[in-house]
Amino acid sequence: MSRKNKNKLYGHQKAPARDPKPPAAPPITGAEEGGISKKGVMILSLAVLLIAAGYVLLGKVDPAGSNIYSNLAPAALLSGYLLVFLGLRG
Repeated sequence: MSRKNKNKLYGHQKAPARDPKPPAAPPITGAEEGGISKKGVMILSLAVLLIAAGYVLLGKVDPAGSNIYSNLAPAALLSGYLLVFLGLRG
């Protein structure tokens, strides 16, 4: 702020002193304050494995889509992505 504007706002007084340090934020500990619980980490791990397995199975689908992998791959992928949502939520 320029000196001219300071004088308009505060008259010819000094500008109010600022606090040099902002207040410290409390540390985040545990799932109750926004972290992921152990159960959530386990669910996320399972989700990553299911998604990886889904893509591996997707590579084995024949072009006609007539083998079992054409049914297993989408099921594994969808369930994996749903588990990601559940793992982050709970």
